[in-house]
Amino acid sequence: MQESIDHQPGQQTLDQEDCWQRFVRHGNSEILLRHLRKSGGQLDKNTTSLGWIDYAEREGLYHYRTWDRFEREERAYNQLKALQGSCIPRYYGTYLIDMPNAPEDVDPVYFTVPVIMRQHIRGFKLSMIVQELTGAQPDVLTEIIQTATNIARMINILSVVKEETGPGDVIVARDSNGRFKPFLCGFGDTMIFSDALDLKQAAPFFENPGHIGEVMRHKIKLETGMELKIDTWP
Repeated sequence: MQESIDHQPGQQTLDQEDCWQRFVRHGNSEILLRHLRKSGGQLDKNTTSLGWIDYAEREGLYHYRTWDRFEREERAYNQLKALQGSCIPRYYGTYLIDMPNAPEDVDPVYFTVPVIMRQHIRGFKLSMIVQELTGAQPDVLTEIIQTATNIARMINILSVVKEETGPGDVIVARDSNGRFKPFLCGFGDTMIFSDALDLKQAAPFFENPGHIGEVMRHKIKLETGMELKIDTWP
C-alpha cells in the first residue's frame, strides 16, 4: 500500500527509496540540493507537486539536513581543538554508512549517511541535576551551572555560536577525583564567525551563553526554591 504523503523524512519505506532513486537517476538531486543550500534548507513553498516527486524532495531534504549537520559539527570540532577532552568531547574522525538497498548504478554519495566519531561522555544531563543530585547544596549547584555557562562562553570566544543551546546540551560527568565536570555537546547547529562584530551580534541573538545559566537558574528556583547567582555574561 502506498504511504501517506505526510510521512516524515528519515522514516523510510521502500516506496520512498524508490522515489529518491528515480529522482537521482533523472539528474534532479543536485538541482534540489543546490536550491536547499541557497535557501538555507527550505523547500519551495510554492511547489504543489504530489506523488513520487514530493516523496523524493522530502528525502532530499533529509539528505541535505543530515550532511549539513555533519559538516557543521566537523567544522566546529576542528575549530574547538583546544577544548577537546576538557569541556567538549574528543573528536576521533568520521565514517560513512551505506543505506540499505542503495543502487549500484548512481553516485553513492546520495545514499550514504555521514557519522561523527567522538568521545562518549558518561554522566547526566544538566537539566536533570535536581533529580540526580538530590539534596545538593546551593554552592555545588552554582559551581556546576556556572562552569557549564563558562564553557559556552569559551566556545563563543573561539568564534563558534550554537543556533540553539540549553541545559540539554550539557552532560555532567565526574573526573578521576570524583569532581563534577560539565561537557558541552551537540555541534550540528553551529556557525563559525571570522568577523568579530558579526560574532558579537550573533552570540546574544542566539542566547549564547546565557540560555544555559538563565534557564537553569529559573529551573532550580522553581524546583527547589533556591536562588542561585549565575553570571550569564553580557
